[in-house]
Amino acid sequence: MCASPGGKGLLCLQTLLPRTVVLNDVSESRINKIRNVMNEFFYNFDEREEKGEIILTRMDGRVFNTENVFDKILVDVPCTTDRHAVMEDDNNIFKSGRIKERIKIPELQSELLINALKLVKVGGTVVYSTCSLSPTQNDGVIALSLRRLSEQTDHQFVVIDMTKALKSSRILYNYGNNLGLKCGHLVIPYLPANFGPTYFCKILKIK
Repeated sequence: MCASPGGKGLLCLQTLLPRTVVLNDVSESRINKIRNVMNEFFYNFDEREEKGEIILTRMDGRVFNTENVFDKILVDVPCTTDRHAVMEDDNNIFKSGRIKERIKIPELQSELLINALKLVKVGGTVVYSTCSLSPTQNDGVIALSLRRLSEQTDHQFVVIDMTKALKSSRILYNYGNNLGLKCGHLVIPYLPANFGPTYFCKILKIK
């Protein structure tokens, strides 16, 4: 979900684990970016697409309506993209003229996450990610979405603690200390690694 330009989908395929990967985004231009990336890295992309190993779909992730189908979903949601906002002046999301657009971002993020949690099978997992430091866009969206689902459906979910799994990567990335996160994990900007921010949270569907 929100798969353009295709880098994360490419990484999923490079693990050789998925039998089928569905790459979805909302516009034809975004789908074309994904297709270009796949063609660049896979000599047999057309063949794999024809076999249904790689499926490109163009749909608003909020209304993708096939429930309980996917084993795993990555929701790399639109966000304030803090790193780009710091480095770019043109069309900066933090400009005063884009206040209304910026205010609407957490609601969009929640709607995408809620639908992803409906789409995943029982026993499947959803990873929600942003490239923002905003508590509202990160833990806030997780808490809001899970509360809404508990009120509106009979689905049940558990947030997975990834602390042990991330131990080996702490030599590369700065996860910070005492950030007060209750749901996910946050890679904070760290100059030696030239990476961050990135927030992610893994959620397991148990009912």
